[in-house]
Amino acid sequence: MIDFQRFNGFVKEDLKEKLLEDIKERYIFNESDLHSAAWFYIRQWFSRQERDYAYVRCEPRLNKKKPDIVVFEKKKPSYVLELAMSTKRKPLKQVIDKLHKDLDKLQHYGKRVSSIRYAFILHVYDDDSLISYSDQKLRRHGYTNMTIVDLNIRMNSETKSKRRWYERWRQDFDSLEAAHRAF
Repeated sequence: MIDFQRFNGFVKEDLKEKLLEDIKERYIFNESDLHSAAWFYIRQWFSRQERDYAYVRCEPRLNKKKPDIVVFEKKKPSYVLELAMSTKRKPLKQVIDKLHKDLDKLQHYGKRVSSIRYAFILHVYDDDSLISYSDQKLRRHGYTNMTIVDLNIRMNSETKSKRRWYERWRQDFDSLEAAHRAF
């Protein structure tokens, strides 16, 4: 069986840091890139754990819907990850509304697929405000066995300060994104 504590720690810390580094290095431009990178790092983690009975799939059909990433354990879905990315400066309300839709989607899976043990939302956004949803706050609102992993591109959630590399990254990112739209 997958060690929940180790996998949870990996998603909350290591995966978050790897994805932030990929964003910083401009390997990730959109949600599709985010899915691919997360899938790769999760698959790599299981490979290092020598878990032959666990495998990772991107967007498999699950109860007539397609979650972003599912970890299967002994051929049954065990963990579900929903990834959200907003690099545009959107009103915070829009970002939070999307987050709530993803929470409802994950709750749907948890209720309909009994083998799912836990769900994660990895939430990438760019704002001066930090969005924080503790597991306790989620439970109070009826969302159980879920964690939101918050990744603010602009602000470091631990130090509550702007990332030193942010301004240069934002300038490069916007320039590259504009160049991509030209094709």
